Amino acid sequence: MASKQAKVAQRDASQKLTKKNLYFQRLLLLRYLVAFFFFFNLYWLLAASLAGQWLRVVPLSLLLFSMGPVSEFIRLYGHHATIDPKQLFFTTWYLRLQTGTMIILFLLTFFGVTEVVFPYFTSQSTEYVRIVLWISGVFAWSGVRKLKKIFRNKDKHWQWIREFEEIERKGD
Repeated sequence: MASKQAKVAQRDASQKLTKKNLYFQRLLLLRYLVAFFFFFNLYWLLAASLAGQWLRVVPLSLLLFSMGPVSEFIRLYGHHATIDPKQLFFTTWYLRLQTGTMIILFLLTFFGVTEVVFPYFTSQSTEYVRIVLWISGVFAWSGVRKLKKIFRNKDKHWQWIREFEEIERKGD
């Protein structure tokens, strides 16, 4: 009898951990995007500081603004419910800001100011800079799209959570 209770307790603990992991993975892409942009902006800030560039205020501002999404992700760890747009306000705002920054920087490369914005790159590396900025902009934009799906509960992880909960209900 005791072994049966232990098995039931172990199964319940396993299901609880699985559910927690499913909810955690729902925001995993967004966590990685914020981390990517944190280091992207950190390296940009370091390079701009070493070059003595006055534009280092842009990556510094983006670094400071990234603290909002980090705090939201910490607060939402273990959260087991639908996600309201108010709960990820700073994440939405930050990814939109990052998208806009990447678009503006990408467009500036066509006006011959690459060396002004990125003094550590030469004019021969303008194409490389454009590619990096374009890819970064696409990453940020995909994060905004992912957030919209999460808010409408149309993302794949939400479907997996619903399926898991349905199986869990049938098993009880």
